[in-house]
Amino acid sequence: MAIKKNKKKTTEKVVEKKPRYATLAPQEEIEESREATLKAKKAEDAAKKEESKRYETRIFIKKEPIAKNIHVATYAYHESSNQLSITYGQDGVAGADIENLFISDALIIDPETNAKSMVSRTDNPKLWIQSLYKANLGRPYIAEEAVSYYETE
Repeated sequence: MAIKKNKKKTTEKVVEKKPRYATLAPQEEIEESREATLKAKKAEDAAKKEESKRYETRIFIKKEPIAKNIHVATYAYHESSNQLSITYGQDGVAGADIENLFISDALIIDPETNAKSMVSRTDNPKLWIQSLYKANLGRPYIAEEAVSYYETE
């Protein structure tokens, strides 16, 4: 007996398969846009560093009528990081007093009207360091007016 094999002839549709990965052309565009963004960000950061300032005020023990005032500390405020720091005098003779002055708010008393105002160190550190020379720091301590420097100096 002869076995017949059924052979079906079908026409197959050839479908062009698209790759599942991204092609190179859009990838290059993405790389270029990333590089452009990074360059712009670096330029912006460099401009910000050039423009950002630091403010320093020096703290003295007042001895002025008899002798020169003694420099005991320097406080600094950095605009780039928005932080205050003690740059000089933390470990000196008056170190404990310097730290206590540094963590407290500034009390400003107007000599003409005796009006009192407080400047918060935590809420507005830039205003705090700029108005420290007008504040009542305690018996022997005085501050000079804040001086601004560019952070690159």
